[in-house]
Amino acid sequence: MSKNPEAYYEKVVLSSFINDATLYAEHRHRLKSEHFSECSFLLELLDSFTQNEQPFDIELLEAKAPQKEVQKLYDVALTTPVSNVLFYINGLKECYNKALIVSHLQKMLKSESVSSEQMILSLESLLDQKETLIEKEFKTQDEWIDVYDALPPVPRYATKVSFLDFCLGSGFELGFLVLIGGEPEAGKTSLGLQILNNMSLEHKTALFPFEFTMRHYLNSQKIIGKNYRNKNMYIVPNGEDLNELTNNIKMLHAKGVRAFLIDSQMRVGVSDAKNVEDEESKKFTTLGKLANKLNVLILFIVQNSKTDPTSPMGTKKGAYEAFIYLHVGHVPVPKDDKENANKPFLPDRRIFWVIKNKQSGKHFKEQVGFDPTTRTFHMIHEKRKDIPVEVIYEAKEEKKIGGLFPL
Repeated sequence: MSKNPEAYYEKVVLSSFINDATLYAEHRHRLKSEHFSECSFLLELLDSFTQNEQPFDIELLEAKAPQKEVQKLYDVALTTPVSNVLFYINGLKECYNKALIVSHLQKMLKSESVSSEQMILSLESLLDQKETLIEKEFKTQDEWIDVYDALPPVPRYATKVSFLDFCLGSGFELGFLVLIGGEPEAGKTSLGLQILNNMSLEHKTALFPFEFTMRHYLNSQKIIGKNYRNKNMYIVPNGEDLNELTNNIKMLHAKGVRAFLIDSQMRVGVSDAKNVEDEESKKFTTLGKLANKLNVLILFIVQNSKTDPTSPMGTKKGAYEAFIYLHVGHVPVPKDDKENANKPFLPDRRIFWVIKNKQSGKHFKEQVGFDPTTRTFHMIHEKRKDIPVEVIYEAKEEKKIGGLFPL
């Protein structure tokens, strides 16, 4: 942080607003022009663009900014934006409040005509302003409804995996850790890559393929053929240590990446862990907090506990830290299936299970299609419209969940 924290807070807040208009819409009501000592002109510019329902970016703001203020605009543009902008807003307001109180006291001290009694009375007048200076967000439910009704809708990022978007309500929200677990060789990595590849058609994404070499990954993508050349996906094959991994995510976030896939839990190391439980728990806690702080989506492929398929290996805290937990399993070959009688599982079917879903509250457990050639998933009833899919809002016994195929 700079020697002038107020100026630093101003730049971070304004840079974050310019980078993400939803942050501006959500937090603008917390600020006043007088909170800004250096760049109040820029806040006023953002307000004018919004009032005229115009989008804003650095180029547009530069065209409208007073010539004498352009350098300040450049300084803001070079400041790294953040998703947890409320922390910096509170810091900016704290600096303002302190400066206001100090200025008030200094004026009284400089004036010889002000008696001690008058000074006390003047301090009491400051106390009368405490509701303004010490802002507590005590609002009724109706007031909170009005605040959030005025905000733009939360964007969702479609995965284009039909059954997943169906369950999530059109795609993932950002700011959360999503776990992808399941049985060995059931397609955890394939599902993660399908999601990431599809998202990279419209957004910047990043892959940490720690489970295989770059040559193996690129060859497999070339065989599949879909989205082989991809300018929107960064690939980072090294940096398995948790600290290095989080630093890489932060740097890629600064480049505009909003979705990450880490493959997998087994490969990520924690150098300062006390024991196995501590090591595994730190992975999920760190990544969960990072996803929220940067407002990004982190997909983390995990190995399931041998005793509990709803929990990652080695930690009881892992599932708790996840916002959404996806599970992929094999489908045993039915006794009357002569074509696949010599196989342990159906090659073109998987059980897809949403174990945890705090985004929409929907739980989903269904047989889905799997293409062994392209290693991609699809909803079975895309081809057969008569097959129902049941979405539930609370946990039920497994035998009661499902569509045409009982589990």
